[in-house]
Amino acid sequence: MRVSRALALALMATLAAPAAWAGQVEDDVKAALGAIQNGDFEGARALLDKAEANAETSDSVVLGTSLASIWFYRGVLEYYDGDRDQKTLEHWRLALLADKNYAFDTSLVAAQEPQDLFEALRIEINSRPHVEPGVDEARSDVRVFVDGNLLKSYNLVVSGRHLVQVLCPDESLHNLWHDFGDAPNYYAVCDGGALTQVEPDEPDEPEKPPKEPRDLNVPRLALWGGGGALLATGVVVNFAVVNPRYDDIVAARDAPATVTRDQADSLTRSFNASRFTTLGLMAAGAACVGAGFFVDADVMVTPLPGGAGLVGRF
Repeated sequence: MRVSRALALALMATLAAPAAWAGQVEDDVKAALGAIQNGDFEGARALLDKAEANAETSDSVVLGTSLASIWFYRGVLEYYDGDRDQKTLEHWRLALLADKNYAFDTSLVAAQEPQDLFEALRIEINSRPHVEPGVDEARSDVRVFVDGNLLKSYNLVVSGRHLVQVLCPDESLHNLWHDFGDAPNYYAVCDGGALTQVEPDEPDEPEKPPKEPRDLNVPRLALWGGGGALLATGVVVNFAVVNPRYDDIVAARDAPATVTRDQADSLTRSFNASRFTTLGLMAAGAACVGAGFFVDADVMVTPLPGGAGLVGRF
């Protein structure tokens, strides 16, 4: 029985020890480790970027340990030369998603606190939701690998970012960084389609029922209109009559010799009358506007066995 080259590589990736397996991604990761040890942080970052890109184009199954190392080393770089409080932890989470048993490298970070944080992150990752992988056992001719592990229908995947690799019957290998939740359609790529992220179906928006025509509330509109007119009239009277009368009274007080007693009394009566008129208009207007909020069109009086009662909305 002939075993395909890609499948043989996949089996080696699944069964062999990391030291016995090498590929482009593994070489990049090993070179990045050397750069970190030599203090070449920029070179290490470039090598890790290259390793991540090569993982998505690799023609062989990539070991989960190598994927985890990409993220662990990035976390180390942030720890020494970047955002220790946030990005280091984000990278180490991704490392543990790729390999939940990944060992903390104390030769790179010897302090106890980051080691304790790493173990706390391991607990956090293990407590994340585990989702269905979406593997169809009826399609045994298609093999699905997640972070280097051959996936069965009964395996669960921790939600988060993983490298998906699909080995088709024609021995072609297709790779995708995928964020579980929903599983991608592994089989479409082997059937002439593409291995892509699955976009969740947006539910059709239910048709909104047409709005019922609304009857005009004539009593309310009348109260609001009348109240507004009274308020406006009160404002006009205040500025056109009350204020000038008040100015005349102030002028007479400043020069009492210029007015007679009768004239002074007339000014006072005129001012008081206009002021009370203004207050009355504005009070009545405010009352009408306020009453309009409590009046509805469908108020009626209905005879009840116990007497007359009001039915409607107030």
